[in-house]
Amino acid sequence: MSGHGIRAISGMVGFWSCSLQFSHAQDQESRLLMSFRHQDFFEGEIHFPRGSVYLQGRGPNASLKVRGWMSGTQGIFSNCWHCYDGKVCSSEEKCCGDNPSLDCFDGIYWRKKVCCDKELKHYENHAEMQVSTLYTMLGIEQTYQRLTARRLEHLTTLALPLWNKSVLELAGRQGDLTHYFTDRGCNVTIVEPRESNILQLRRKLALNILFDKSRVDYLSMDLEKKVPVGRWQVVFCFGLLYHLEQPLVFLRRIEPLVGDFLLLETFVSSNIVQIEEVAAADSAGLSGRATLIRREDVFYALKALFEYVYIPITQPNHEQFAIDWANQSDSRALFIAARRPLSSAVPLMEEL
Repeated sequence: MSGHGIRAISGMVGFWSCSLQFSHAQDQESRLLMSFRHQDFFEGEIHFPRGSVYLQGRGPNASLKVRGWMSGTQGIFSNCWHCYDGKVCSSEEKCCGDNPSLDCFDGIYWRKKVCCDKELKHYENHAEMQVSTLYTMLGIEQTYQRLTARRLEHLTTLALPLWNKSVLELAGRQGDLTHYFTDRGCNVTIVEPRESNILQLRRKLALNILFDKSRVDYLSMDLEKKVPVGRWQVVFCFGLLYHLEQPLVFLRRIEPLVGDFLLLETFVSSNIVQIEEVAAADSAGLSGRATLIRREDVFYALKALFEYVYIPITQPNHEQFAIDWANQSDSRALFIAARRPLSSAVPLMEEL
């Protein structure tokens, strides 16, 4: 299979021109059903648009050659063929005939026009999209994994009462942080608006490795337009607030959902700033418009909603978190808002 020239992919950082080669298997059906286990070699070349940071110092025609191994969970038709719930297996033979099984497609995450695309005409099956996905995994995902590790290890040092709780995880992405709570006996409801992230989450739930799927439920909704109905002991909101167009309105809307306490982590700024985001990015807001607010804006908004608001005297060991606020700049900050007094292994400040 080869790429079809240069093509613009919506939401990507540049134009991708590539050629991928895959090994052939005699038993294609078996190969697809075992897609979680096989890997195929690929190679490609990424061309960046004019003005890209990558081109600085390299010249306008510089490109990045990539090569590696493509697994079945990130390859052609990876969204279609697998076993789930321990008993239902979907496959090309079962789903792409004249009378496909009702188990095959739900019209949202698994779609016939993608899964049965023999000629690879749908953009989701295009070679350029596959290379872009892998490049994202190798770059952005590694950065995110490091940030996640530092945030969770810091949360552990606080020694908050996080065992055997009901947890609402807002904008849970692909369940990257969920295992922290399920490993502590919590039942977690994840809210995530993006189809691509829910697809990855469903795959993780099917594998039942990262977390116990019996403890995880998920909802898909745009949190700028509505919030879930219910009440959870812990509401966990890391990395969402600064992607919202109206963050203070959002805080007022989620207050009724908090039973015991809210854990909130977000970017804050020295000034209130309106920013534009790439709405197609998996980790951006759906509207593409966001408002970055100040640390004091978040703190006093929480104070108006909760009787007890805390800031840990320590912060995660990561350059994105500030520990000296005398000269405030854009950085991440952690807040805790509670219905009742909280104790912690780390001193908690009640004033800025």
